[in-house]
Amino acid sequence: MRDSALLRTKELGFNYGEHHVLQDVNLQFEKGLFYGIIGPNGSGKTTLINALCGVARPSRGSVVWKGRDINDCRREEIARHFAVVPQDNPINFPFTVQEIVMMGRKPHLGRLSRLREEDLEIIYRCMKQCGVWELAEKPVTNLSGGERQRVILARALAQTPQLLFLDEATSNLDICYKLELLKLIQHMNREQGLTVIAVMHDLNLAGMFCDYFMYLNHGRVFCEGPAEQVFNAEVIKAVFKVRVEIKPDGATGKFHMNLFSDSL
Repeated sequence: MRDSALLRTKELGFNYGEHHVLQDVNLQFEKGLFYGIIGPNGSGKTTLINALCGVARPSRGSVVWKGRDINDCRREEIARHFAVVPQDNPINFPFTVQEIVMMGRKPHLGRLSRLREEDLEIIYRCMKQCGVWELAEKPVTNLSGGERQRVILARALAQTPQLLFLDEATSNLDICYKLELLKLIQHMNREQGLTVIAVMHDLNLAGMFCDYFMYLNHGRVFCEGPAEQVFNAEVIKAVFKVRVEIKPDGATGKFHMNLFSDSL
């Protein structure tokens, strides 16, 4: 039987010295879904993202992509298919916004190749989509944290990836930009089949955008499943130790969460 998973983990484990950050993580990711990885602070979410995209080599087990251990793949090949937007991406050299976004096309160019017309079209489109077109000539070092994060997202989208990893990527943005960028990513997920794997801190936003949830707790998978099965008050109370009310939105099929004050 053909394995339909785009990416999977097998008995994945990760240690920092004697500290077990991830243990026995077995997950699989299918093409075209918007995944939410959620859990309390210190549950291993960022470490999992880093292992999935080949940045962190696991202590045990493996991450398998296209039938191969991801750590056996060439970095250039991974960069053509994976894009990562971290929570914070410090850039200390005064590249312009346009130069930063242009870097997203580098994995698709030969060693001495120049940007083609199609590359420039992708770059300009991503800058406009992320609301940084007007900032094109500004040094990225002169931007606010929110503006810089939109530039990093534009660079990631310019890679035209199959998988987009978000590690609390919108946490430093104003709420209007959070919604705009998550709607943009959701549109690409639905219309272009972009697979999104997102660590999200804001459970309300997670309920609005994610199709499938993976809960981490103490470095292990507590549970996983489609939003309609596992994004509920019982699971959230068990993982986060808070009492909530989850309301489905009949118009969108997504969910909204209310937190009870006596949970604090």
